Order: sequence, then structure tokens, then C-alpha cells
Amino acid sequence: MDFERHFKGKADYPLVLAFASDDGTRFEWGDFLGNKKFHHMLIRDSRSRQYTEGVLGIGNLAETILYINNVKSFYFKTVAIGLSNAGYGALYIGKLTQVEKVVCMSAVTGLYIKDEFDPKWYHRLIPRPGGPHIVDLKPLYQFDPKPVVKAFIGNGYGTELDRQMVERIGVTDITELNGVSHADVGKIVRDNGMLEKAILE
Repeated sequence: MDFERHFKGKADYPLVLAFASDDGTRFEWGDFLGNKKFHHMLIRDSRSRQYTEGVLGIGNLAETILYINNVKSFYFKTVAIGLSNAGYGALYIGKLTQVEKVVCMSAVTGLYIKDEFDPKWYHRLIPRPGGPHIVDLKPLYQFDPKPVVKAFIGNGYGTELDRQMVERIGVTDITELNGVSHADVGKIVRDNGMLEKAILE
């Protein structure tokens, strides 16, 4: 199964949907969320479909949305979090389930898009053959800005597209971390308390 439920947090804490950004073999954010006593669901995508086909163990996309909507109805607020391609998952599933907030780090918001970016980065916008065809998030957020989105990005190694990726879907609440690489944004915001603060705000 590609999800775990941990609903033993503080009564006045939000539910956190934590998306995993690696190859789908492990969950992310579990230690952090457990130590902070958040109610949370750990979600991964072992089929590497960027969450566009639902979550294994819950069902297809429609069944996943229904399940999450049912669970989140018991909480006063639900926050989706994710790094890089899991930032995409948090934004996509978070939009479809209308969570109150998404906290994304170095988020991807589209891949098969070229007209908005400098041609020298096209190789980063077209996935390798056989890779998943993800939905462009821009139309989803263009006319309905909900949920509230808080983005963290770096300006170090591998971050050349990161600001434009979140700005293109209308995100304005962006914190840039000086000298931090694309991959390290999550670790930095977790360890310095910024992630917990963003979830609770």
C-alpha cells in the first residue's frame, strides 16, 4: 500500500497529507510529523505516475479524492506538503480535494510546457521516454486560487526553474533560501522550524 494513517495527534492540530518525492519506495516526513504530534497521512506513488492515477491501496484518482475528502472532514484544517515532484503531488491532490493549505518546496507545476521557459531549459521540461504525463497545474489554479499556497525555494544548485514554476500558477507567498539547492530546501525548512510554522499558520 502507498499510504499510512497516523491520526493520534493533538486535537487542535491540522491533518497533514505528506507526499513522498523519491522513487516511490519509501514514505517521507514521518519522523518529523510524528515527533511534532501532527495527525498525518504518509503518501507515496510506487507506480511513478505523479499521483495522477490515485494512490495504491486507496484506489484510482476519483476514489483517492473521495477517501481524502472523507478523512479530512473530521479535521478543522488539512495541509498538504511535498518537495519537488511531491510538491506537484501536494498541489494537485490538494487542489482536487480543496485542502485549506499547501506547503510546497521546490515544486514542479508542469513538465510538457515549453513556451513559458527559456529554450535552454527545455531538456528539464520534457521527461525521459516512458515518463509520466503529468497534468499542467496552471489551468487548475488560474481561475481559482484555493487552496492557499506557501512555497519555499532555494537559489543554489538546480534551482534555475523553481521560482518560475510556482509563480506561473499564481503563487505569491514565496520564501527564497539563499544558497540552498533544489534538493535541500525540504531539509532546511524542516530543521529550522519553518515547515512547522507554515503548517500551523
